[in-house]
Amino acid sequence: MQQPLELSSLGNARKIAAGHICKIAAKTILRCGWTAVIMLCLGLYMLFPGSKAARQLYTEKRTPFELIASTNSTEINLDTLSQIVGVERVSPILQMNCQLTYGEKTVSCQIDAVYSAYLDVNLTDGALFTDSTNMPYLVLNEAAAKLFSEKGSDLPMAVQEEILLKSEDVETKAQICGIYQDESETPQIYMGYEVARKLFGAQFTGTTIALRLVNKGVVEKAAASLRKQRLSASVDTDTSLAWNLLEQQTWQTFLVSAVFVACSAILTREKLLQERQSTSGEWETLLMAGLTIYDVKKIIPLRILIMDAMIMCGIMAIAAVNGGFDVIAVVSELICILVHYCVCLR
Repeated sequence: MQQPLELSSLGNARKIAAGHICKIAAKTILRCGWTAVIMLCLGLYMLFPGSKAARQLYTEKRTPFELIASTNSTEINLDTLSQIVGVERVSPILQMNCQLTYGEKTVSCQIDAVYSAYLDVNLTDGALFTDSTNMPYLVLNEAAAKLFSEKGSDLPMAVQEEILLKSEDVETKAQICGIYQDESETPQIYMGYEVARKLFGAQFTGTTIALRLVNKGVVEKAAASLRKQRLSASVDTDTSLAWNLLEQQTWQTFLVSAVFVACSAILTREKLLQERQSTSGEWETLLMAGLTIYDVKKIIPLRILIMDAMIMCGIMAIAAVNGGFDVIAVVSELICILVHYCVCLR
């Protein structure tokens, strides 16, 4: 019976301690002034939407990207293009609108014909095609393989299955050689470039190049380098404008947040100085109660620290409820609280 009593008394002690901490924080808020506290709360809360926007911008710029360029020339130096900053892989490409027939199912889709070295896929079955083959081999993602699933079944098409491929007036048999897994729900089908050029090359004029970039952030620089090589590449300028606008808004949010925290710290510091100089303030009251100056100098900073910690926890709880919790914002909060605490007690 003794152990439950000890646990019960320990729980009550914790509740009492938590209640005292909350009372101390509440009294400290009143002494610091509501203006300073509200500005601190706004400054800390704004870190969460700012951090979320910064993370979104970082993620978008770091997303791998495929850039398509074209030229009327038939002589392309792929080694030179592969040296462009930000380019991971490069290959000529034929993008063909085809009809694929398997059994009783006929599906219209696009097939990208590239060199096998251009592909960076996680194969779940089969293997990649070879560039020297004369047989039209196809590599499908799982979304494309499921297009030919039997009715009522989610099982994708298996490798080594033959499929009828038709593009304009050219019709040939092709074989599935590999199936890969990705996160896309859009069907994607690849084919060897050389065999596609022999079968369907008469449909195309000029040369189209596919470049696999490390991320979207290097698109404009890569496109500028391609123009120097006399290749034209279409770049979505709206995306760059949206990124610049989002970046400006993010920095503005962080700047306003810093201003709020700084103003709160200055107001709190001025309030504490007034309390110290006042004959009826808390500083004088504590000294009259018998505490030494050394004791008072320890009590005031502790109260400020408790108040800052309680406000920070409250803001994090609000952000978590609103679905905007972010680790980067928490780290930023800790830095702001440290600066606020240091400025208040300077």
